[in-house]
Amino acid sequence: MTQTDIAQPRTTYPRPTMNPRVQRWFKLIAAGASLLIAFLAGEVAVRALHLVHGHDPADTFPGLMELYAEDAQLGYVPRTNVNLDVPDETGKKHRLRTDENGVRVDSGDNSTAAARGDQPAIAVLGDSFVAGVNAPDGQTFPAVLSQRLGGRPALNFGCLGYSNFQELGLARRLAPRYHIGALVMMICSNNDLGDNLTWSRRNKINDFELRRPGSLHMMARKSQLLTFVTRSLKSHVGRSAWEDHYDFNQRLDKELIQYDAHRPPQAEAEYGAAVTASVEALAEFKRFADELGVPRLVVLIPAKAMVYREVLFTTDSQTGEVAIGALKHLTQRGLDFDALRGTWRDIAGHAGVPFLDLTDTFREHDREALYGQIDPHWNPTGMRLGAEVVAKAMADQKTLPARETTAAMH
Repeated sequence: MTQTDIAQPRTTYPRPTMNPRVQRWFKLIAAGASLLIAFLAGEVAVRALHLVHGHDPADTFPGLMELYAEDAQLGYVPRTNVNLDVPDETGKKHRLRTDENGVRVDSGDNSTAAARGDQPAIAVLGDSFVAGVNAPDGQTFPAVLSQRLGGRPALNFGCLGYSNFQELGLARRLAPRYHIGALVMMICSNNDLGDNLTWSRRNKINDFELRRPGSLHMMARKSQLLTFVTRSLKSHVGRSAWEDHYDFNQRLDKELIQYDAHRPPQAEAEYGAAVTASVEALAEFKRFADELGVPRLVVLIPAKAMVYREVLFTTDSQTGEVAIGALKHLTQRGLDFDALRGTWRDIAGHAGVPFLDLTDTFREHDREALYGQIDPHWNPTGMRLGAEVVAKAMADQKTLPARETTAAMH
């Protein structure tokens, strides 16, 4: 054996070590890249499977933050001097303008201009049905009412999502700025009963946001994966069963309780409390009219479900599993679309105000499209029909401004 055959000790070199700080950053970057890849894969999968359906009503409606401003007493109020393009349910845009007081300028013929000394105006109080955000100038309910009364000024005091209490609060603020000769309060049968109760209890929830979301929030809303996860979590966090426990803050619940033909005792108590709150609201409306010394009229707007029985309540984007189960439960035990009419007539009677119910007239015209295809509000055809009936009733009942003679109907 030669000397060279003898194994020589292997030279070992120290293994290079990474700076611990650099190593931590490397792991974080690798983890971040993995999460990003997983997120992108999930986003692609959700979009491919079409797991997200429709618009979440909790999302901000385009332009609402430009139309309304937060208010300490009323929650929010219409913004002043608005000049904005807003879309209807088809996406077609129209111009919406408000005056220096936040009142919508409805048409080119000055139907909502401040009344002059010999032309006191009809102030129309209401929520989204009156505001008519979905309707172009000249086609909202107050604008058409003005036209049907020979150009008599009509003030649009409507505000989306308001209870009757809020409507009165806004009208009291606006009244000194105009010459009001008559008051008309439009009752929304969809939700005014429940909104009056929740407002009186100080737990009414807005149907939309008033603060612009941050950049990260806006980006998150564009992600269908995050939208799917958020909606799934909401559906599991909420109630898991119906159990006849109505919630006047829930979109469908506050309508279902009104049409339930066999309300259990607890629900009946809530319904009765809502009636009591609504009597108080309409009694306040009467006091307001008495203070102004003007005639008054309360008008019931039938919900879409009350006219087209097969179209129930709201769009499916507004119903969760619990609400769908509740609707099925109530359908089996009976729905009463007419009892609510009697309830509001009784409320008006207790408050001592004249009452007009538009339901029969709208049912007579149920072969026409009077509401949006998806939107549960009146379309311009429905606004025109409602205005025609109210104009005639005001003339017949002499609930027009006293210092004007009744104009000939168109």
